[in-house]
Amino acid sequence: MKRPFKKERWKTIFIVVLFMVTILLLYFLWKDSMTGKIKLPIDILNQGEELSTPALDEMIRPSRIVVNFGGDSHTILSDEQVAQWEAISAAFSSFSRSGTIVFQEITKSQYNEAMKVRSLRAEFDYWLPFVKTLQGIGIAPGPDYSKIEAFSSIAYSVAVPDSVLIYDGKNKKYYRLISESDASGLGTIIDGIESVRFDSYFPLGIYLGIENETLMPIALKTNMRMLPSDSEIKYYEEDKIVDLAKTFFGEGFDFVRKITENNGTSIYMYGYGKKILIIQKNGAIEYKQEPADTTGSQPDFYGSLDTAMKFVSAHGGWESLGGSKLEPYLKDVRETTQSGVKGYQFDFGMKINGSTLYYTENDEMLSVTVVGSYVTNYKRELINIDNSTLEALAEKQLRDTVDPINILTENYKYIRDMLGRNGVSVAGATDAEIFENTAALIDAIKPGYVRITGSDAIEDGIYPAWIFSIGEANIYFNIYDGTVLGTSGIALGVS
Repeated sequence: MKRPFKKERWKTIFIVVLFMVTILLLYFLWKDSMTGKIKLPIDILNQGEELSTPALDEMIRPSRIVVNFGGDSHTILSDEQVAQWEAISAAFSSFSRSGTIVFQEITKSQYNEAMKVRSLRAEFDYWLPFVKTLQGIGIAPGPDYSKIEAFSSIAYSVAVPDSVLIYDGKNKKYYRLISESDASGLGTIIDGIESVRFDSYFPLGIYLGIENETLMPIALKTNMRMLPSDSEIKYYEEDKIVDLAKTFFGEGFDFVRKITENNGTSIYMYGYGKKILIIQKNGAIEYKQEPADTTGSQPDFYGSLDTAMKFVSAHGGWESLGGSKLEPYLKDVRETTQSGVKGYQFDFGMKINGSTLYYTENDEMLSVTVVGSYVTNYKRELINIDNSTLEALAEKQLRDTVDPINILTENYKYIRDMLGRNGVSVAGATDAEIFENTAALIDAIKPGYVRITGSDAIEDGIYPAWIFSIGEANIYFNIYDGTVLGTSGIALGVS
C-alpha cells in the first residue's frame, strides 16, 4: 500500500520541478529580451546573416563646402563635396604633421573677417568631438588639440596662410591653429575648384542693399524631376508588419500583446510597456524601450553612434523596406539625459542622387536615441521610390531653374505671413520695408527635394525645390516655376 503513495509523490515533485524550470526559463527569456545582457533576440534571429551598416566616413561628411574666390564670388559644394572633403582631410593631416602647432582662441569677428577674403570652409550642421574625429580619419592630434572639445567647421583663409581655423559649434568658440610652416595644401584646393565649372553664389545683401551675408545662387541648371513615391509599409500589409515587429521582440514575440486601433495604427507591447512598437497607418514607425540598467560605463560619442547605426541596420535597414536605394547621412546630433544617464539623439537624413530630401509633415526620417548602452527611442519614416526611376535621373537633361531672387520678390509677403505663424513679427510700414526686413532674416537658400503628402492642391510625391530657411523653419518653392510647395517647422495652427 505504501509503494503507490511514493510513486504518486515523486510524480508530484517532478511536476513541481518542471513547473519551476519553466518559470525560470520564461524569466530568463523575458530578462534577455528586455535587457539584452545575455543575448539580444535580434542576434538570434540574424545568426549567419551579415547586417549591412554604412561606414562612418560615408555617414559623417560636411553638409556643404563654402569657397570664397575673393571679393563677393563664391560657390557652395553640396552634391560634389565628397572628393573635396577627402582632399581637405588629407591637407589638414599634412598640416598637423608639419611641425609644432600653436593653439590660439580667437573671436567670432576675427573668424568672419578671415572668411571675407579668398577662403575655404567645410561646414557640418552639427558638432563632432574634435580629437576623436581627427583620430578616426587618421590625423594625429597635436598636444593642444585637446583644448578644443568639438568642432562644426574647419577653414582656411589666405589672410592667415599659416593657420587652420576651427569653429566649435557646441561651445560657440573659435580657434586658430598656427603652424611653423603654412597650410598651403588647403589653398591649392581652392585653386582646383576655381579651375573647373562651378555654380556662382553671391551674398544676398549685395542684391538688396541690406545686411545679410547669406549666399544665394544666381542661376542653376539641374536634372532634378518630380518623383512618385509611397510609404515603405502599409497598415494592411500584415505579414510585412509582423516580420518587422519580430526584429524588435525576437523570440519573445509570442508574449507580445497587439492592439489595432480604428485608424489602422498597430501597437505592440511587451513586458508591461517596457517595450512598445507603434506602426502608424501612414507608415511611420516608432519604438520605445525603457533602459533596463543605468549603471556601468557610458559609451562615448562614437560608441553611441555605432550602437545607433547597428540598431538601424537590424531594424529595417538603411534602404526603405521596399528596397529603394537612398543615400543616408548624419543630419543632426543632440545630447540628452534620461534618469541622470547621458545619451545622444542621432538624426539621419536621406539624399536622392546627392540632393537632400526634406519632408513637409515630419522631418524625422531616421532618429535613434541612445542612453548609456541602450536604444531608448527609434523613429523611422522612409519612402519607396522605384529604383529604375532613380537611375533614370542621371540621364535627364539639365534644365534652367527659376532664380531664387525672383521667388523672394514674388513671395515675400507669404514668407512674412508664415513667419508670423511662428511668432516672428516682420516690421515695415511699406512694401519695400517689409521686403527688406523679410529678406534680412533668411539664413539659407538651397536646392533639394521635398516630399509632399496630403495636399489638396499638389499631387503627392517628391518635388525638386528651392528651400528658404529661416531659423528652424523651411519654406519650399518649386524649383522650375516658383509655386509654393509647403513648409516645415512652422506652427500652421497659430494665427
